[in-house]
Amino acid sequence: TFSGPCQSVCQEKFAFPKAKCVKGKCNCFPG
Repeated sequence: TFSGPCQSVCQEKFAFPKAKCVKGKCNCFPG
């Protein structure tokens, strides 16, 4: 799970996203 800005950013790209923050950037990929 994740929260913060990555959550809304990734939900715009994928319906059920997973995300990880690397060096302050959001990496989104399908759940």
